[in-house]
Amino acid sequence: MANDQNGRARQALAAPLQRVSRRFWARMRNWASHRATARELEGLSRNEFERLLTDMGVARSDFACLAHGRPIPPQVFDRMIRRLDLEYALSTAPPELMISLAAKCRGCRAALDCVDWLEGEPAEDSLPRFCPNLQMFLDLARRKALGAK
Repeated sequence: MANDQNGRARQALAAPLQRVSRRFWARMRNWASHRATARELEGLSRNEFERLLTDMGVARSDFACLAHGRPIPPQVFDRMIRRLDLEYALSTAPPELMISLAAKCRGCRAALDCVDWLEGEPAEDSLPRFCPNLQMFLDLARRKALGAK
């Protein structure tokens, strides 16, 4: 009986520890990749750097935000929109709203929290409180509920 309880206790502790370990190593890989990219960019001449920004379609004014934030891939932004069931609301909203949402997402410093939230189990009342777009998402959800465009 005591062994059964110990086994269940170990199992109960194992899952959270595994999640923390996975998150830690994912953040270490991201940090190492970020540092390697920074070193590579530091080695570019001004002309090479400007050409790189042009090739990527990134404005110089956006670069600092991208470099200091934790840029997340567009598919993460798309997953957030789907998870919050805002696809239709965004398709009927002014294009400037989508541009604004995407710009905030690109420079977000909570990218890893976002990925963790998206990979977690969806809860009915769970909202991404860390998200800089939260207020706009709530406004879109209200508009959707009211049937407004």
